[in-house]
Amino acid sequence: RATKPGPAGGPKGERTRARLIDVAIERYGDAGFRAASVSAIARVAGLTPAAAYAYFADKQALFDAAARADF
Repeated sequence: RATKPGPAGGPKGERTRARLIDVAIERYGDAGFRAASVSAIARVAGLTPAAAYAYFADKQALFDAAARADF
């Protein structure tokens, strides 16, 4: 499962993607994979679920990106 490039290229798109990953790390750590939803992660990141899915194909892709992130 691959991540998507996102709707906004350049620095803004990278910041949005990074914000989603940061929030996902927090939510997965606090609630676990099953309880953390993409909708909740998007909301905390200040985005809509549709915006999150523009960057990540699904919950697993977001989790995989979070697991690979540098802390």
